Amino acid sequence: MFINRKDKSALICCIYLAVLLLPGFLFSQTKWLQGYQKSTGGGTIDYHLPQPDVTSALLVRSLDSNNFISWESQAIPKNFQGDFATFIWIFGMDVDSDPHKYELSINNRTWFRFANPTSSSVNNWIVYGPGGSELRFRVTSIDRHNDVFGYASMTVPVTLVPAGKPLTIKVTGESAGSRVWYMTFQAPVNAGINIVPQQALLRKNGALKQPVEVQIIHLGSPVKASLSAPGIKKVETKLRYGFNRIPLLFPEISKSINVPISIHVRDQKPVTKNLHLSPVIKWHVFLVQNTHTDIGYTRPQSEILPDHLRFIDYALDYCDQTDTYPDDSRFNLLTE
Repeated sequence: MFINRKDKSALICCIYLAVLLLPGFLFSQTKWLQGYQKSTGGGTIDYHLPQPDVTSALLVRSLDSNNFISWESQAIPKNFQGDFATFIWIFGMDVDSDPHKYELSINNRTWFRFANPTSSSVNNWIVYGPGGSELRFRVTSIDRHNDVFGYASMTVPVTLVPAGKPLTIKVTGESAGSRVWYMTFQAPVNAGINIVPQQALLRKNGALKQPVEVQIIHLGSPVKASLSAPGIKKVETKLRYGFNRIPLLFPEISKSINVPISIHVRDQKPVTKNLHLSPVIKWHVFLVQNTHTDIGYTRPQSEILPDHLRFIDYALDYCDQTDTYPDDSRFNLLTE
């Protein structure tokens, strides 16, 4: 059967989407490979998106085409089944009205050319490469500077890359003298479930609750899910592509317990994770008000002195107002 380039690209896209929708994709890594495994070159930066446990990234700017970042992927298994392999990693990209071009090469061969987005409203785009390959960027979060972060997935034909060896991936900027940037985070994509107890107590409806955060990385289409556990009301939620946070509130406990949390996604078999929940340590926190005046530093002494004297009068008034309070609740003025 003959398939032209346009039809072939559409076919590859359909295969890719079908892989994302396969049952069990949520909690397993059987249908894709790690796009990042270790760094091999380029500058780094500390940053905090799009996952709370990922804080370091490789970064390249559009300053000089001699600059680049490079890293190795997971190796394609020698017994890999299928014509195309998909690699996933975490990316970030500058949003700027002036777009700049970048080249992505695999094993020193240029495969893709892409540009930074000019608007953060663009949250999903694809560029195409040789042999029906494609590079997709899916935005899952936007930072306070309006820059985009998310997951990049690269689908390549296995006949064009060596099996049993990691790919060397390199991204190069252009010589534009611009500080517009692209970054690849230095962490694997661990799709699945992480349960994090919070060392805090929240008061709700007059009762103390212990908060627990369920973190789920879901790399498929949006899907409904529910979470249940002994002692709490069933939680209904919707998992979106990427990193998801689901807060749970458990009754305050006085001794450590193990709690099974059941996560049920669509028609899949429920997944149960055990949570070890310990009592939250209660602390007495004392708040001490402190003020400092540099006479003559912020304004001339003749202007500061009347203000300073007035502030002392205010503080003495507060002391008078709390004379009838218990000792620990009285306002105290400490002077040097």
